[in-house]
Amino acid sequence: MNQSTPLNEALFENGVYPLIIIDFIEKRIVRVNTVFREWFRSDEPEFRSISFSGGIESLLSRLEKRETFRDLELSIMHGNGKRVRCLGTAHRIRENRRERVLIIVHESLETSQQTEALKSRSFNLFTLSENIDMAFWSVDKQMALVDYNDSFSRLLESSDKPVNPPLPDIMGVDWKDRYERALRGEKREYSDFYRGKNLITQVSPIFTDYGEVAGACCTIRDISDEINQRKKLEVLHQRFNSILDSATDAAIIATDPQGIIRQFNRGASDMLGYSPEEIIGKRDLLHFYAPSFMREVKNYIKAEKGVKLKSTEVFSWLTGHPDFINNMEWRFLNKQRRTIDVKISISTVLMEDQSYAGILLIAQDISELKKVREELEVAKMQAEEISRTKTAFLANMSHEIRTPLNGIIGMADLLKSTDLNDMQQNQVSIVLKSANTLLLLINDILDYTRIEAGKFKLGFSSFSLRTLLDDIGELLAVSFREKNIELKVAIDRAVRDRLVGDPRRIKQILLNLVGNALKFTNEGFIEVRIKQLHETMDKLTLYFMVTDTGIGISDEEKKKLFQAFSQADASTTRRFGGSGLGLAISKELVFMMNGEIGLESSPGKGSRFWFTITLSRDIRELENRNIVIINNNAISRKVLIKGLKNLQIQAIEGSSFDDISGADLNHSDFILIHEDLIDRDWKRPNRQIMIIETTYKQGKKPDCKNIDGRLLLPCRQPELIECLTAVIEKRKKAVIFDQSKKEIRPEERIENSRARILVAEDNKINQLVAMNFLKKLGYTADLAENGEEVLQACRKIRYDAILMDQMMPVMDGIEATERIRKGESGEANRKVKIIALTANAMKGDREALLNAGMDDYIAKPIVLKDIQEILDRNLKGNN
Repeated sequence: MNQSTPLNEALFENGVYPLIIIDFIEKRIVRVNTVFREWFRSDEPEFRSISFSGGIESLLSRLEKRETFRDLELSIMHGNGKRVRCLGTAHRIRENRRERVLIIVHESLETSQQTEALKSRSFNLFTLSENIDMAFWSVDKQMALVDYNDSFSRLLESSDKPVNPPLPDIMGVDWKDRYERALRGEKREYSDFYRGKNLITQVSPIFTDYGEVAGACCTIRDISDEINQRKKLEVLHQRFNSILDSATDAAIIATDPQGIIRQFNRGASDMLGYSPEEIIGKRDLLHFYAPSFMREVKNYIKAEKGVKLKSTEVFSWLTGHPDFINNMEWRFLNKQRRTIDVKISISTVLMEDQSYAGILLIAQDISELKKVREELEVAKMQAEEISRTKTAFLANMSHEIRTPLNGIIGMADLLKSTDLNDMQQNQVSIVLKSANTLLLLINDILDYTRIEAGKFKLGFSSFSLRTLLDDIGELLAVSFREKNIELKVAIDRAVRDRLVGDPRRIKQILLNLVGNALKFTNEGFIEVRIKQLHETMDKLTLYFMVTDTGIGISDEEKKKLFQAFSQADASTTRRFGGSGLGLAISKELVFMMNGEIGLESSPGKGSRFWFTITLSRDIRELENRNIVIINNNAISRKVLIKGLKNLQIQAIEGSSFDDISGADLNHSDFILIHEDLIDRDWKRPNRQIMIIETTYKQGKKPDCKNIDGRLLLPCRQPELIECLTAVIEKRKKAVIFDQSKKEIRPEERIENSRARILVAEDNKINQLVAMNFLKKLGYTADLAENGEEVLQACRKIRYDAILMDQMMPVMDGIEATERIRKGESGEANRKVKIIALTANAMKGDREALLNAGMDDYIAKPIVLKDIQEILDRNLKGNN
């Protein structure tokens, strides 16, 4: 071991570095110098605050082999309670003949950090400050400038005074005082005003890791825009509060995210009786609801949506289901705990970042509205009761009027079939015409009443438009002949014939318009023209126009048309008759068919009434039909088969009759045969509809007998539908025409005599009419005056049919029918055909009679043809 270096006491105490003396033998620290105590502010006599990396023994072990050990790491507890890591050098020395170790703390880690702390922290702050819009700089303990950013440079450059860093003489501020406060550890914020701007200046100390102040940093932030924005927000807030307070007809309540009420306007105060001070910040929305009502709401939500909620969860759940509250009636409780009926709207309030800010509730007091609604409901019920009473009255009056009319029309119909001279025939015709006019008036009144009550409904059935027009011409033929007026009918070829709609009501509209035209036309003609406006796959719109050469209508008189119980001229009723209901009913019927109605007319120049209606094309009769196509052109067959498939028609194809089996021919409804195959392949089946496929538009056509129709090739689907439906209608018309013209033959009377009919009727005249009709048709008939007599008669005799009046004394027709169906009149008559004879013609009468067990229905007044047709249909199965 080398000789140890002796310690110079003067250098030890007056050196510039902290020094530590360790006794080599005792292995302990014996003293430290004054610089050590100043640096670390430590006067600890035991030196327990000093520790070495690896311990003293490790240090001494290293010094046994060498005089000096560099880069010694040690840790020293600072007087502020923080431990400081240091670097030092250990030397082997002699002091007072003792082996000792001198440790020089010459470059401690903490001292280095203290030296670099200001720059390091300033750099971090500087890097941050370069990315924010504020001036930044830092100074050391001597108030020397360390770092600054561009904003600080601009601040210095914009100064109107000389700049003397490190204490910039700007803004009229005592920077030295502010730095000194920061170097004493104070952090302060100052409000400054410089060059028209509002500034926030912050001066803060910069600390080392062991808590020593190493300098100060300063920031200046311009808050002028924030102040202006805050002022604007304050103005908007004041305006918003003014708007809320002015909305006195609605309660507006807003909550924070925790559900506490933060907004309570004057409308809410007026409605609920609380002042804003009593509610804001102190209550939530549940305060305004009775617990029983909240239970109702929760139970309703659970029943409708299957969601079980707590009371505090109800409002937040409702904000996600805004439409749900419309199904409920809400009730508030005011300060006096009285119930208020309200209509509420609940929505979620979101911040700009879409975060949840609370709930906004708007409520309107509907107590008065509810009261009015209840009064309206009572008035509605009273009006409905009045309407029911009026309807019942009209039904009863209809029955009372139709009963004698039945006698008049029935007896006149019978009288007309007897041998009468021309004068007598004319007189009977006048009676029938007058009675039918009265019947039409009754029907119009009933129709208008049903329309007014909103209980009128259209029927839907398949019909032929051209047949309907033929019926109208037949009904008005006598009137046209009497006035020597010509009736013209023009239907565009594009108009489909087979349609689905309410043919009875379409006929009623046309009869009203044509009848009115005939009433006011003394010479010339009346024309009915129909054209098709447009068509879709299943709907089409028709345009009807009725033109006359009558007296015309002035502009003033036009305003009165289409109004109930009014005509163009007050004298019209006296001169021409009429109730003034026809056009009003026609207008309502047209509207119900999705159409419009109007007129064009001038005095002395005639009138032109028009209307449009929407109908459906009828192809139902074609569905599930079987058809045979015989054509030697395969392409033509494919085109036809594709069109037929779309119509749900089964098709069998062949190039000649030899390709089709006899069974397929016999089971087919249609046979389409090409004209080229007629001469060599013609085989006419007995029942099938035959249609010739032809290419002849004009000139020579194939000479074929017993052909039902001609299909022009090539054809589109509408032409195919038109051809098929036309031939079906042609067959039907031929059958109907033959039956309607058939007279009652002796052999038919003999056949009818085998059937026995029971007439149940209490009115003597109607009894006489019905019995005479049956006698003329050859039937054997008995008479009963009430339902009880009907039951007694059925127990004795088996009847083929019963003509049952609906309204009779003792027992009415409905009860009698029900008891017959139960077997109370005997099993023999349990399934007897029961046909209602009734004067009731209101909506639902037919359904009520059929539901009671009746088989068919005749509305009074009845005529011979009605009795004949209904008995044929029910007893002989003739349709």
